[in-house]
Amino acid sequence: MSNSMIEITRKMKADSCKMAALDIETRNKVLKNVKDALQRSKDEIFAANRLDLENAEKKQHCAVCGKKT
Repeated sequence: MSNSMIEITRKMKADSCKMAALDIETRNKVLKNVKDALQRSKDEIFAANRLDLENAEKKQHCAVCGKKT
């Protein structure tokens, strides 16, 4: 995943309390924008996930928890 995507998700987590305080219409608009961004980035996200799984297999690590198997 690109650094910009990581930064976006960090900011979203930090702003979650602000999101909860928004009116429903604004919150829905924000969530729609997030959905649209995820859909636009899905190929990049899936590629990064595949790479993570491949690397975990090579290192014999659990893809979910990261512990050595």
